[in-house]
Amino acid sequence: MGMGGPSLSYDGLVMGVGSHHTDDTGIDGGSVLVWERENSSVSFSSIVPSRLLDPNGDSSDMMGAGGACLAGNGLVLAAASHGDNENGVSSGSLLVWERQNTTIPFSSITPVKLLDPNGGVGSMLGGNNNEDGVGGCAVSSDGLTLAAASAFDAMHGVNSGAVLLWERESTSASFLSSTPARLSDPNGAVSDQLGLGGPALSGNGRVLSVGAPNDGEMGSNSGSVLVWESICEAGYAPPLCLP
Repeated sequence: MGMGGPSLSYDGLVMGVGSHHTDDTGIDGGSVLVWERENSSVSFSSIVPSRLLDPNGDSSDMMGAGGACLAGNGLVLAAASHGDNENGVSSGSLLVWERQNTTIPFSSITPVKLLDPNGGVGSMLGGNNNEDGVGGCAVSSDGLTLAAASAFDAMHGVNSGAVLLWERESTSASFLSSTPARLSDPNGAVSDQLGLGGPALSGNGRVLSVGAPNDGEMGSNSGSVLVWESICEAGYAPPLCLP
């Protein structure tokens, strides 16, 4: 438990953490533990956590290996299952629990499963093959923008990497109805592994940054960081701005 680190809502009342070696859905199917408290005078140590699962999970999905990501407002919780085989062996998926308000426990929510429409064998959406806690996802504070990387995607060559970004207009809309934008390094190359360490998303969802640890622009494996700065003003274009 906790390999990818915990995630907290901005009021400190909700905490989520991945436990990717749990066996509820099969050996190493994985799960996410959620603690929710009514106010800051209640200690998390007195709360019995809810265990969230993929209803269609299977052995070796490794859900939560990259940690859980929680919206600042506490309305969205997501975790990647990089070993999910729905789009091919280890293509990966993202499980997302969406709720309208914090009075609804995450344990009563059926998660939606997001896939990379162009993903395939070994893409490992939201994870990595070393199982060392990197990867995962990022969500904006308002829960309207969600990102996850496929560091082993072959968009610009084997293991060049790509990032998937989902946007929705309001909390009443599901990410499942959103077609993800697929982002990559225009000058990406074989083995850059863009997104291996997971994406970072600003609280307002308008700035996205992702590392490419094996980019060789300044020397072998010197690395780089890609930043998308679509700030929804004149001169800036989607994908980071809603139409």
